[in-house]
Amino acid sequence: YRIRWLEFRRVLFRSRKCEEYALNCDMKCDICSVSTMIEMKFYQDMKDWGWNVMFVNGDGQQPAFIYTTGLYFKFKHPEIVISGNTNLASIVYYLVHEYVQKGQNLIPNKSYSNIILKYDVIFREVKQTEKSSKFYLLWKYYRTHYSEDPKIIQLVFPDLSGKFPNEKGYNKNFGQEIF
Repeated sequence: YRIRWLEFRRVLFRSRKCEEYALNCDMKCDICSVSTMIEMKFYQDMKDWGWNVMFVNGDGQQPAFIYTTGLYFKFKHPEIVISGNTNLASIVYYLVHEYVQKGQNLIPNKSYSNIILKYDVIFREVKQTEKSSKFYLLWKYYRTHYSEDPKIIQLVFPDLSGKFPNEKGYNKNFGQEIF
């Protein structure tokens, strides 16, 4: 199985120029590492669409999360982060389509309804200390291409009883990290 996968990758990338897919990849290695392939996909999305949604798996102690890259540069809108329930990833695409592309900024500390069924959600500004350590490709991209750091907001959603993470009675098993 591993040999077939390696051969597939060799054939797939043999005729492509590396500069089209990833920065700092000179394809000197016989086969790209997984992280390089993720970066290649990331940069291809940035080239094709101007923005990207990155999924980061949880590790058992911290929940999975997703974040955008490119919204700040393309639309002058803060990047969006969702932690915990990555099944909500489709909401990012909804937010970009319904708000961001139409020039409407999602404002921190404001409640929004009709984004997740019957529940209100709130966007919070991400702390500066969390920005560099959690969102690697976002920072790598902005620091390589632009002189300005992007703003980042987090979509914070309630548990099934409607309680937010900072409220008494919030179900901590709901798995949402506040950045």
